[in-house]
Amino acid sequence: MSDSSFNVSPTLRSFILKSSDFKKGKLIGQGNSGKVYLAIHIPTGKICSFKELFMEQLSGKNMIFFSREIEILVKCDNMFVLPFYGWTLEYPYSIITEYIPNGSLFHSLQHRPTSPNLTSTNKTLIAIGIANGMMSLHSVGIIHRDLKPLNILLDEKLLPKICDFGLSKIFEE
Repeated sequence: MSDSSFNVSPTLRSFILKSSDFKKGKLIGQGNSGKVYLAIHIPTGKICSFKELFMEQLSGKNMIFFSREIEILVKCDNMFVLPFYGWTLEYPYSIITEYIPNGSLFHSLQHRPTSPNLTSTNKTLIAIGIANGMMSLHSVGIIHRDLKPLNILLDEKLLPKICDFGLSKIFEE
């Protein structure tokens, strides 16, 4: 897919990044749609997560899901929603976000060896943060549709970051 075949709004266009500006490191996750790498943004030295999609061409439903996820991430501005840095318009199609160091809530609740142990206070703050993040999403017409512990990341303070908006919907008035 070329740049001209993808109708991109000026707002979304301002978030376009180049894959060549990133140095990918170790694989930190994998899902149905792609792999997530720890990466460094070479011009700034900033550490980030680099989600590289499996698809080689964007068309039909794949283009709809990809553009919808980007649009949702651009619209989200809440401390409990994963911060969005940008996306790539050419293969490999990628979504770049802030790197969240403590993995998923799911792994912490399962007491995985490398995951933080959560106190009752941590769990309460996580629940409040998720509720606040979801309220923020709903206030701008976004329905997540896949909220689960695997889609909640824990930052360095063990606060939640809602992620994975691949199945989300935007509802207009």
